[in-house]
This record gives sequence, structure tokens and C-alpha cells, in this order.
Amino acid sequence: MGLNWIPWVISMTLSPAPLFNALNEIKSLNRTEPNKALQYYEEIIDRIPTIPSKGSMELHLAGLEAAIRTNNSQLISHSLDIITQSRWLDTTVHSHFRIFVPMAIHHRRIGDYDYAKYLNLCALNWAATARDYTKVVGNLTVVYRYTGQHKEAVTLLKKSLLRASTQTVKAGIYNNLGNFYLLEKDYKQAESMYKKALKIHNLENDILLSSSVGLNLLYIMTQQQDWQNFARYKDAIQQTVTHSEKADFIEYLNWLLLVFRTRGDGALLTADEVDRLNTHMPMLVTTEIAPSIAEFVLLFDHKKLNAAWDQVYPLPINKIISTGKRAPIELSCSPQAQ
Repeated sequence: MGLNWIPWVISMTLSPAPLFNALNEIKSLNRTEPNKALQYYEEIIDRIPTIPSKGSMELHLAGLEAAIRTNNSQLISHSLDIITQSRWLDTTVHSHFRIFVPMAIHHRRIGDYDYAKYLNLCALNWAATARDYTKVVGNLTVVYRYTGQHKEAVTLLKKSLLRASTQTVKAGIYNNLGNFYLLEKDYKQAESMYKKALKIHNLENDILLSSSVGLNLLYIMTQQQDWQNFARYKDAIQQTVTHSEKADFIEYLNWLLLVFRTRGDGALLTADEVDRLNTHMPMLVTTEIAPSIAEFVLLFDHKKLNAAWDQVYPLPINKIISTGKRAPIELSCSPQAQ
């Protein structure tokens, strides 16, 4: 179902069946084309029933997600004005949690870290399950990373291990711990965490997560110049990454393997290798691994690579200047406070 059916739908207030179809459409578009999801929400927003119901609440929540994904402050505020009313909150379970979580992400994205932290802490108070709790912990640690609060993040992650409901959740926490130990340059601890996470993901045959953690593990070994262990792990990780068919993973692995070959074996980059690295720079610079690529460029000290990287690398990395206005949420931060 596409956007071409909108005029037919918006000629009147949405009845239950079209409302359900609209909800599914926005959810689907949010995953792939958030701009179209927002356009769709704008088209039908005046046709959503004003009498609170679960379906209408879900539609506004989906619209809020679209507005956040596209950083549309006007529609964020409009959605919040509706769904934070008590009569709307009562239509859906966990409504407080489902508002605090995306709004925390929004404020982190616009660089309002203090408010993002506050909203995440509120979301923790409203978390009903171990999975909810773990989800918010992950979001909060991102804020801690941007604000340099590494020790606070490690403390929170260790605490969340006690509430981990599955091995997969534990693996995610181990990986996050490894990331923060890496930031603190505690490479031994980071390597230990990555190995624990990798073991779990391999046992569960999760190719995507095994690939992600495996790349982290190889990177730690480059930091320690532990070429012996790098050689021991690289073939298995390369096989997993190849099977993932994820382009950025595959190209990041290529960088790691070339670091191993040039620094571990003393080889020189070939012209074809340099061309491949240059070709995929624009893709990798948009990912979380951009700082690692910047480091490798310096390591290779290759004139052509340096020039290409200077063209695509956005400085400063991992620093977000405030790009939006705070959208205050008038909701209780804790169930106990109600």
C-alpha cells in the first residue's frame, strides 16, 4: 500500500479499518523512508479521531517517531501536545515509557545531552521488563559516551548485567562494556568483554552481531599490536562478516586486514588496495567506525589516502552541536511520583 491512496482515506475521519491500515503504513515507512512516513502523517493528522483510543494513540506515537527521525520540531510538539494528555495516556500500556524513550533519543541527536540524560533516567523508572531496562541502558550509555562519562556508563552496564534476561542481552552488555573499556584504553578488559560477547553470538548463530563484535575484537588487537591473536581470529571473523553481506562491515574488515598486513607483516599497500579504500571512504565516514578509519589513514601515511580522507571526513567527529530546541515533556518521571 503506498501514498497514492491517501486522498481516498482523508476525505473523512478515519474509521477503525483505515486507521489500522494507516498505522501499518506509517510503521512500515518509518523503517525505510521516514520522510515519506512524516508526509503521510501530515496528510492524515486532521483525520485522526479526536476521541482517545488505542488505535489513535498508536498512530500519534508512530507519527512522533517519524517526526523525530526527520527532526521536525513542529510535528514533535504537536504530537506531544496530544499524547501527553492523561486521557490519551490511559489508552495504551507503557505509554509513559514509549514517550520518554524516543524523546530521549531526539534530544541526544540535537545535542541537548542534559535533557536526554534526564529523559532516559525517567524511562528507566517506567521500564516494565528487563528488555525495556536494557534498551534504555543502551541509549543512556550513548549519552554518556558523548559527554565523556565513561566510568558512569561502566557502572550502569555492570548493574544492568544483573537484570539481563537472556544470553543475547548479556552479549550486548558485554559488547557495550568493551566499547567503554576501549575508550578508557583498557585494552585487556575490552578484549575480554568482546570475547565473551562473541562466544554468545556464535553459539546463537547470530551472524550480524557476531560480525559486529568480531570486528571490535580485531580492532582491539590492532591497538595492542597483537598480531599473533589477530592471525588466529581473522579467518573465522572474515567468514562471518562475508556471510553478513553488510557492506560497511565488509569494507571495515578490509581496512583491518590491511593494517594487519602492513603493520604485522611489513607489506606495502598496492595501488588497487588504495583505490578500494578510497572508493568506500564516503560510506564508512557516515558510520560509528569513522574515528577508526581516521586513525588507520594516519597509520598508513599514504599521500593519496590522506588527500581523499581530508575530502570526506567531517570534523569534529563524535561531537554534535545543538541543532534543535528542547521540547519539554510534562509527564511524571516516576510511577511513584504520580
